[in-house]
Amino acid sequence: MNRFVSCIVFFIVFLVFVAKSSIVLDPDFGWHIRMGEYILTHGIPAIDPFSYTMPSFPFIDHEWLTNIGMYSLFTYTGQTILIVMCSLLATLALFIPLRFKLTYLSILPLTLSAITLLSFIGVRTQVITMFFVSLFVVLLNRDVWKKYLWALPLLMVLWVNLHGGFAVGVGMVLAYVVSTVVIRRKINIKDWSVLLTTVLATFVNPYGPRIWTEVFSQISDIHLRFSIAEWLPAFFFSNLAFWLFFAVSVFFVVRYFRTFPKEQLALYGVLLVMAISSIRHIPLWIMVALPLTTEAFAYFAHDAKRVTHGAKRLRMAFLFFCIICGIIGSVQIWFSFILAHDSSESVFYPKKAVMYLQAYPARGNLFSYYSWAGYVVWKLPDKKDFVDGRMPSWNNPNAPRTESKNAFSDYFLLTETRKSFRVGADKYHIDTVLLPTDLYQTFKKKLVKEGWKKVYSDKVATIYRRK
Repeated sequence: MNRFVSCIVFFIVFLVFVAKSSIVLDPDFGWHIRMGEYILTHGIPAIDPFSYTMPSFPFIDHEWLTNIGMYSLFTYTGQTILIVMCSLLATLALFIPLRFKLTYLSILPLTLSAITLLSFIGVRTQVITMFFVSLFVVLLNRDVWKKYLWALPLLMVLWVNLHGGFAVGVGMVLAYVVSTVVIRRKINIKDWSVLLTTVLATFVNPYGPRIWTEVFSQISDIHLRFSIAEWLPAFFFSNLAFWLFFAVSVFFVVRYFRTFPKEQLALYGVLLVMAISSIRHIPLWIMVALPLTTEAFAYFAHDAKRVTHGAKRLRMAFLFFCIICGIIGSVQIWFSFILAHDSSESVFYPKKAVMYLQAYPARGNLFSYYSWAGYVVWKLPDKKDFVDGRMPSWNNPNAPRTESKNAFSDYFLLTETRKSFRVGADKYHIDTVLLPTDLYQTFKKKLVKEGWKKVYSDKVATIYRRK
């Protein structure tokens, strides 16, 4: 496939990603903007600056450099440049492992991969880790490794200051180096030196080695994996394109596993386990699975030509598979854009309710819906939140009596149990509650019973005030 066609395919994928990113607003977008502003004004925080429940918690902003960049770009250019940049990084993440060399056999796995990735696209910091994983997939190759192995620690210095997914990169290097020991049955000092240097490179950040505490807290938090949608196991991921790609990839890679370098299979296996364990890791497995699946297709096509009428049957099977993928892909794209619309600012977020709070601000603290916390902190910068997307794994056993030991657990305790909300409201001086209009009906009845009054309501949000 010539370069012109490859460029056309790249541009189409990029435009689809841009279209999706232009609609959806990520729940964490708001506090990324606020954090970037805060860092430029006050410096990198050592404790949590945005919540009134855990203000003394030793906060680690593993995305501090990204937050500064997002705030600066948003301030001067608006959201458009962020949409373009995130879409470009995601598109590059797909094409870099293929080294921009497309064949007719790579179109199908590439299409399924792009449609799968569409569910994760938006102005999100996760696309940074997708991009770096794709770079590591290329560098962790026998031929490339020999020439550019010392590029890994240099990339890690940048990665660790941009996104917390840097730990995946360390895991990839570890898997590669250990697999080479198993294969060669001897230790290569240079390989282990690169691994050690890559680990030490993660300490080059404002928090030093302490940045790993954030990684370990999320890895060890079992509750997190069953309370946040993107942390759920892959079995909860209802993306038809992904499951079709998963079945095809595993089948063909297993069929031709003897032809692949064992180091590549090690990376494939490690990221596959991560993808099955958590939905948020699916895009990372895509980066290593895409080139191996494409190569396995090429082996299958070569074998088919050896069989009588094999080439003709392969073309018919390829055409049939294209039709199936086209149908599934169209349905999935349509579904993805519907979900994106449902997550847009005008549909999902309390835009009008926030305008009401700007006109009639709360005297005390504001208790808001968890998924809106980042948006509210962004739009009401003079108010702190109860809990937001940074805090699900935060635990502070030694918290003062006036603070929470785990705000995420307390949030569910107050909203989903019969426990009186008055206790939490008194402790944290809450006088205003912002909730979705169509959710938390039992909690709302509890508020009314305890003397709270509805002061505002629209199709999206309802506001209660303490009498």
